[in-house]
Amino acid sequence: MPGRLDRGLLSILLLNLVRLRPGQALFLAAGELHAYLQGVGIEIMANSNNVLRGGLTTKHVDPGELLHVLNFRGGPGEVLEPLSWSEEPGLDEYETPTTEFALGHLRLDPGRARTLQPGEMRLALITEGPVDIVAQDPLPLKVRPGEALLIPAGLGGAISTPEGAQLWMAKVPGYGAGTPSRWI
Repeated sequence: MPGRLDRGLLSILLLNLVRLRPGQALFLAAGELHAYLQGVGIEIMANSNNVLRGGLTTKHVDPGELLHVLNFRGGPGEVLEPLSWSEEPGLDEYETPTTEFALGHLRLDPGRARTLQPGEMRLALITEGPVDIVAQDPLPLKVRPGEALLIPAGLGGAISTPEGAQLWMAKVPGYGAGTPSRWI
């Protein structure tokens, strides 16, 4: 607020400074205070009906409730490196201690199509290059950088790009009984 000191500035004393290189990730459990200083990050979280702010915003801040739910454990954050799958070149996955979601990163080479396997619903965010998705409908769906799409569990087809592309995908592991757990 103009002319007033934001007590959220004191929260810097509770934070660790973690520098991530491109491709690295951090897992933060519920109740972990966090902020981004610079760069671009993709944040995925389990279903929640609340977000509590610690300050540095004009939005509502509830210090009492924030102190009630925050974890005050010390120690550095654990940096996660992607796991590459040899059977799926260009696909990395991040292992986390949660069962609510999984995060994968797919790099597509120009002109190379990948098969979309039906079985699990996925949410995809395109961060580089245009992506063409051809499913049962003969008209391809064109998705551009910055756009997101929901890939239904029953959708099969192909995904390709004329220029090269990168997608970040989230899914619920093991969702879709009787089907193998696959990204593509």
